[in-house]
Amino acid sequence: MKVVDGDRSIVPTGRRQATVLALLLANAGQVIPLERLVDAVWDDDPPATARRQIQNDVSALRRALSGGGARDSTIVSDGRGYRIVPRPGELDAQVFTDLVAEALDQAGRAESTAAAAKLRSALRLWRGPALSGLSGPAIDAVVLRLEEQRLTAVEECFDLELGLGRARELVGEIAELVAAHPLRERLVGQLMLALHGSGRQSEALAAYDRLRVRLADELGLTPGSPLQRLHTAILRNESEVWPRSETPTPAGDDGPAPEIPAQLPADVPGFTGRADHLRTLDELLPGHPGRAASTVVISAIAGTAGVGKTALAVHWGHRVRGRFPDGQLYLNLRGFAGEAPVRPIEALAHMLRSLGEPAEQIPVDVQTAAGRYRSLLADRQMLVVLDNAANADQVRPLLPGSPGCLVLVTSRDRLTGLLARDGAESLPLDVLSPDEAHALLAAVLGPDRVAAEPAAVEELARTCSYLPLALRVAAANLICHPWPSVADYVTALREGDRLSALDVDGDEQTEVRRAFDLSYRTLHPDARRAFRLLGLAPGPDITVEAAAALAGTDTAQARRQLDSLVAVHLVNHPVLGRYSCHDLLRHYAAERAHAEDSGHDRQAALRRLHDWYLNGADSAARMLYGQSMRLPMPAVDVPTPAAMADEAAALAWLDAERANLVAAIRHAAAHGPRSGAWLLADALRGYFWLGMHIVDWQDAAKTALTAAEAEGDLRAQAALHLSLGDSHYRQGRRELAIALYEPALALAERIGWAQCEAAATCQLGVMHRDSGRLRDAVDYLEQGLKLCRANGWRFGEGVTLIHLGRAYLHMGRLERASECCATALTINRAIGSRLGEATDLGYLGEIRHAQGRLDEAMEYLTEALPLFQELGDRTNEATTLRVLAAVRCDVGAVDEAARLGQSALALTRELGERRIEAEILNTLGALAHRTGRHDDAARHHERALALARETGDRHPEALALVGLAGAFRALGRHDEALDHASRALAIARQLEYGLVEEQAQALVDG
Repeated sequence: MKVVDGDRSIVPTGRRQATVLALLLANAGQVIPLERLVDAVWDDDPPATARRQIQNDVSALRRALSGGGARDSTIVSDGRGYRIVPRPGELDAQVFTDLVAEALDQAGRAESTAAAAKLRSALRLWRGPALSGLSGPAIDAVVLRLEEQRLTAVEECFDLELGLGRARELVGEIAELVAAHPLRERLVGQLMLALHGSGRQSEALAAYDRLRVRLADELGLTPGSPLQRLHTAILRNESEVWPRSETPTPAGDDGPAPEIPAQLPADVPGFTGRADHLRTLDELLPGHPGRAASTVVISAIAGTAGVGKTALAVHWGHRVRGRFPDGQLYLNLRGFAGEAPVRPIEALAHMLRSLGEPAEQIPVDVQTAAGRYRSLLADRQMLVVLDNAANADQVRPLLPGSPGCLVLVTSRDRLTGLLARDGAESLPLDVLSPDEAHALLAAVLGPDRVAAEPAAVEELARTCSYLPLALRVAAANLICHPWPSVADYVTALREGDRLSALDVDGDEQTEVRRAFDLSYRTLHPDARRAFRLLGLAPGPDITVEAAAALAGTDTAQARRQLDSLVAVHLVNHPVLGRYSCHDLLRHYAAERAHAEDSGHDRQAALRRLHDWYLNGADSAARMLYGQSMRLPMPAVDVPTPAAMADEAAALAWLDAERANLVAAIRHAAAHGPRSGAWLLADALRGYFWLGMHIVDWQDAAKTALTAAEAEGDLRAQAALHLSLGDSHYRQGRRELAIALYEPALALAERIGWAQCEAAATCQLGVMHRDSGRLRDAVDYLEQGLKLCRANGWRFGEGVTLIHLGRAYLHMGRLERASECCATALTINRAIGSRLGEATDLGYLGEIRHAQGRLDEAMEYLTEALPLFQELGDRTNEATTLRVLAAVRCDVGAVDEAARLGQSALALTRELGERRIEAEILNTLGALAHRTGRHDDAARHHERALALARETGDRHPEALALVGLAGAFRALGRHDEALDHASRALAIARQLEYGLVEEQAQALVDG
């Protein structure tokens, strides 16, 4: 498999990378969960490191696709998985589907020549079998889908070209495809038409016979009715044998033919987007591969108010009306309207009159009328659009009883019964994508006005929640009212009553609020209350458990209420167990809550929800890093989230709820109780540290610190200064970290909080260690160790010993470093701190490597690595991979060392850990030097040197100078080698880096 990007050819490294890239490209723009990628690569037997290997592959693909440049990567992550975002025109498969859609649109307007030419252009994009060289169930499914799309486009092209009289030119091409797909009836029929049109009647009949025999022998079937009719017409040597869909029905001897109904409303002006949905509907058409000819095709288009269900159905109906020669029936069932829904007997009476039935002969009972309706539709090819259905029972009497017709049903209800009992195919409709919303606004406002204010137009689309109705109303208001600019209108929407602003004067059908009202009124009172409270909840989504806490009910009742909201599309259910709604619906729900619920009830609901989040974060913190320093937690009378069985489950809960937890902190800081903000932020400090969620970390900590300062709570201020200091340290911003650790220490001393005093002292020691001030670092760390021991804080003692051991490692005092880390390991195992244990094992592995005891180093490191992976500490995971790479290099396993080093580098860059990246680059440089790739070694060390100087981390700076000296010496650049070795030696002597001094001295002497 190869990806062509401009003048570059990008070949994924190995089958695993190729499989990942293939699945992302085949589902461009859609999130592919990490678990699905794992399953696709390993089927049912993934290794323990499967998730990490996929993450590394994605990082490698990002770099390859970006070409090493500065532009944004095309692969993005949203926390659940990955999606690839190709630039417009970059993905052949998307260009192909767009061209096919445009061609079908032209064909629907009887522009056959242009449509055929466009289909040929689309087909020329195919350069061979899809995803050649890859296999597996997931890949095979993609290949099958792509091949079906190609063959369908080929058949559409053949239909058009046969109709244009090009039979002779097509015989050979169609015959070749029939040989490859001998049971594809549409292709066989096209071959028969081409042969007959070329004057080769007997060969056309023979083609039919070959298919008939093969179907009977292999499947026990006979050719479908359309092919049988074509066979009969050729057998009779009729001059006109084109399918019925292209032949007007002649008038009979009994008088003019009955009027063909054409009831579709006018197509929507400027209809844009929905390409995937239009393709899905195209696949419902009679004769499409895999579509059984013996069934009535029903599609249920479901979605929230204003999302464009009717527009999609009507637009598609106009596109394909040529495929339904007996006409199109349309009826608004008024399921969600300001008036009573249409009764089944009323609907049947309308349909029967449309089919030519005299009014006096229309039955008055539903059963008889439905039977008459089905009889009139038998053997006809009609499109039936049933708009705005209330439920499945309203629709069932209007369903044809025999094949040939296609039924489109639109509804705000999911119509689950119609799917289960009547075989309908669901087509859920969500809001537009940002690109689709931009195209809609450009179509209505005009491209010049949109181009003049691109940022304001983008903000307008977001403000309208990408809802088509809201977008069209906003565009109409911009056209009809003298707004100076789009930006001014957006400001008015943001600052005023947004729902009231999104209507058109004198036309209630365009009021967004009224559209929502019609859905809201259908709900049970309990479901209405649940919906109102959802509008108050901070955060982008909510679980059943959280919704139960918010409403003060049990989970069973909360699930029923949420399901009823999903059923009418007031709430989305995009991910199993999580519910959300777009901003306009959330705004409407909050509006209803303020109108219908008392202030006391609203505050009580939000307090229950916040307590539930706080209890969950506290439970996860106690499970993942229970001995770490924390603010005291009050008792809360709410249940603990169910998914807290072990560390992995606790981490998964925090990952899933992170956005909601940060939103809850902001809400508590703004609306109270303010203590809720700092307690929740403090509970998340360890999680933020592990996952390197820097943006959320600093947002939460700064917000909570402001709340603590407003309340004058010194303990909270100390904890939050420490937390913010940690966040800057993790970014390598050491001076900023020190500026926060020092007030944390002062506040802790002032209020007599010994644990915080010890933690701040320890972190100041770490800052001095990484800055190269090792003696100062040891002084701070020894002082912190005394504070921990004096107060019996075993966890703090273990952490401080780890940092002290690393300081001694840098000094070259390896035995003392080993003693510190071994003591820390004993402490952490005694208190059950698995994270502390993993860190000790990792450092002991690094010390053993420095001592040359490689077997022991491997034992420690291979024990530490899975612990870090299980606990989600990706930074220490990268560090462990780095040291493992160095150990494997020293034992001669060069290929494995290179793989481990690259995995560490990819992970570190994904995390943005520049300090660790410098260390890894030094290790990769040493590996390249060992294998004779001295130019590569120099490049790695130069990059490490730049990063180390950028972050102020002296140890990797000195190591980079040593590495450069070695590389330059091997390249014959002796003056530069001596210069770099001398500078490394000066740094090592100044800062007492014992091991570095030995290496630099050897280079100077050599």
